[in-house]
Amino acid sequence: MSTGRAFRFLVRRPVAAAVFALCLTAAADENPAPMLNRCADVLAALQASERPDGADFALTGTVAATLLDNNLILWDGRDSLFLRCRDKPIPVQPPVGSRVAVRGYLGREMFGAVMPYVREIVRLGTGDVPPPRDFDEPGLDAEQDACTHIRLRGVLVDRYPDDIDLRLYVLILKTAGGIVNCLLPAESLRASPVPDVNATIEVDCWRVPVISGRRIFRDAYYAIADVADIRILQAPPDDAFAVPDIESLHHVSPATLARAGRHRAVGTVIAVWRDRHVLVRTDAGRIVRATLASAVRPPTCGTHLCIAGYPRTDLYRVNFAYAVWKPVPGSPFVGQEIAYQFFRSAGN
Repeated sequence: MSTGRAFRFLVRRPVAAAVFALCLTAAADENPAPMLNRCADVLAALQASERPDGADFALTGTVAATLLDNNLILWDGRDSLFLRCRDKPIPVQPPVGSRVAVRGYLGREMFGAVMPYVREIVRLGTGDVPPPRDFDEPGLDAEQDACTHIRLRGVLVDRYPDDIDLRLYVLILKTAGGIVNCLLPAESLRASPVPDVNATIEVDCWRVPVISGRRIFRDAYYAIADVADIRILQAPPDDAFAVPDIESLHHVSPATLARAGRHRAVGTVIAVWRDRHVLVRTDAGRIVRATLASAVRPPTCGTHLCIAGYPRTDLYRVNFAYAVWKPVPGSPFVGQEIAYQFFRSAGN
């Protein structure tokens, strides 16, 4: 029977159409989607071009970390996987180090991302948690290896509550490889405060894939399970401005600037906007745009100051990120009118 004749036959005979549909369902049930039994299988499914939301998984492994919203990291002996429990809370979450059996599914959350969701979890005993790998370890691609237990070392250049989720606290680290953003549960700060800015610290954390949310265009982030995972290696320097002058930076690449340590500049503020952005005309005539660290109050136009920060470039000039400032002792306040004249001359 041709396709067209078969279609007309089914349309004219509703009972036959219903029987045909049941046959198709039965055929589909005979070939169900394969159960995902390894973390690597789930990771491969999540990275596939066609996201198979609805696929089921049954995994056995060790709870390597517990994160905000009862989310957890599962380690199966070879790979780690971020599992989401926020929308189906676990009555009693097994502690870190528990060997567990987990059943769940790949589901699409409200912002469109496909995530592995937990349906049920059963504690089987105890297991081993993988030790952290050094961020600069040869062969480790920290931007590609999903759910990696990582140890970071660097200078804490900024810290502040997350701007859309006050349950989280943001730490900005300047590592040998560049700037790294870490998230810490704000509740854990009740036990111990975050180290001071410009302290050199060591952090054990997990590289967690993007878990969607409103920030849909972002890289993976580094999740710190608890403030106890942060260790101070060196206290902040006594003088934050005892660093090289910006005039020492000439004809260097953006990559070199990104690796450079803090520098300073002395000059006059010629513009301030949005509380954290400052334009400075240095005493040598250079124009520097600085973004202040989050807890630093902005100067007023006309202030003669010393400003220190981490060099960046827009390919035309050297700018500062995570900057702090102090007035230069004995310097007169030039006033907004003179600062405006400096601002106009800066474009020439």
